[in-house]
Amino acid sequence: MIRRLRIENDQLTEMKESLESRIHILEPTMQDSKEITSALEERISVLRLEKTTLQTELNEERLAKDLLERELIDAQGLWEAEVKAKGILAEKITQYEKEIRQMQLKIVSFFHKIKNPIEQALNYSFCYFVCREKTKEIFTL
Repeated sequence: MIRRLRIENDQLTEMKESLESRIHILEPTMQDSKEITSALEERISVLRLEKTTLQTELNEERLAKDLLERELIDAQGLWEAEVKAKGILAEKITQYEKEIRQMQLKIVSFFHKIKNPIEQALNYSFCYFVCREKTKEIFTL
C-alpha cells in the first residue's frame, strides 16, 4: 500500500511538474493575450469615439444640406417672382411707351393745327402794332 501511494505520489508530482512547465510556457502567451486584448479594447474605444464624432459631423452636414436646399428653393421662388415681375414691368413699359408716342403724335398734330392761327395772330398783332405806330406818327405831325 505504501508502494502504491509512493507511485501515486510520484505520478502526481510528475503531473504537477508537467502542469507547472505548461503554466510557465503559457504565461507569456497569456500576458501577450492580455496586452492584445487591452490594445483591442483601446482601439474599439477610439473607433467608437470616432464613430460618434463622424455621426455628429454627418448630422451637421445633413442639417446644412437641408438648410441649403431650403435656401435654394426660396431663392428659386424669388428668382421666378422677379422674372415674372420683370415681364409685367416690361409689358407696362411697352404700353407706356406706346401711350407716350400717341401723345407725342397728338401734340404734334395739335401744334400743326394751331400753327397757322398763331402765325396769323402774330401777323395781325404785328400789323396792328405797325399801324398804331404809323397812326401816332401821323397825329403827331
